[in-house]
Amino acid sequence: ILKESLRQITENIEKANTYNAEAVCIHPGHYSPLSIHFKEKAHTVHIQSLKKLTRKAEECNVSLGIENMPYFPILCARTPEEVKKILSEVDSDSLGFTFDVGHANITGNVHQFLTLKEYITTVHLHDNHGDQDAHRALGEGTVPLDVIKGLTKKKLIIEVNMYPDALKSLKVLKTLF
Repeated sequence: ILKESLRQITENIEKANTYNAEAVCIHPGHYSPLSIHFKEKAHTVHIQSLKKLTRKAEECNVSLGIENMPYFPILCARTPEEVKKILSEVDSDSLGFTFDVGHANITGNVHQFLTLKEYITTVHLHDNHGDQDAHRALGEGTVPLDVIKGLTKKKLIIEVNMYPDALKSLKVLKTLF
């Protein structure tokens, strides 16, 4: 699975370069039923994999953004501390942070993620009630919208399921700026 995942992400980095895209968002991975019992080893493999990917990103003049994940025990990068540790250990200018406010709302640490503001390259915007990754329109859940105000210089991406929700979210964004 690892080999194929790396192949696919590498291919996406190359395609991003072909299309002059600036960034590729990466979900940071998860523990398998086996690796969850060997978290240190799994973490080491994860960091080695990200280092390979950042080298490819540098070659292709593309940046990578590691995305924070919602709460689920097998997922990595659910807290600011976990994201910071990954960024520090990979230590590449090609790797930044994709801040997903909806995911942070589920883990209950939206404001704490602002401690990583200097690493944030992209922000994924959607709303929920803190219990599931619903990808609702902004304003239809409990995501604290004040957090978005401080991120106006970042790339903002509305990540909702339905086109009308994108329009609603855009209206909410316009009231914030």
